[in-house]
Amino acid sequence: MRIKIRGGTADHGGPSLCLTCRFATVVKGQRLQTVSDTLQFTYSALRKWVHRFAHQGTQGLVDRPRPGRPPKITGELEKHLNRLVDQDPLQHGSVSSQWSCRELATVLTQQTGVQLGRESVRCT
Repeated sequence: MRIKIRGGTADHGGPSLCLTCRFATVVKGQRLQTVSDTLQFTYSALRKWVHRFAHQGTQGLVDRPRPGRPPKITGELEKHLNRLVDQDPLQHGSVSSQWSCRELATVLTQQTGVQLGRESVRCT
């Protein structure tokens, strides 16, 4: 299967412009399997992205909402957590000069009211 992309670059901006430009540059005129190997995408995933791009343009490359419970950690909460990490744990009553995930989760809960487990803090 050969891929043809009109123009070869994105026509307008948006969150996926950089991805779109790279995608179009690499994909234009090449076989899906070659591009799949180059980008280290599975063939089926690449085929889905090409199909979306062909029918929806750059909007087709934007992540779609995922099913299930929405994440507890919002962008604002993540910023708060990052500011907290930069602070000295001793100022927050810790006995150690380094944060543990459990202590970060506890202090974050005290400051924001959002209860997170240590794994949620670790993965952020």
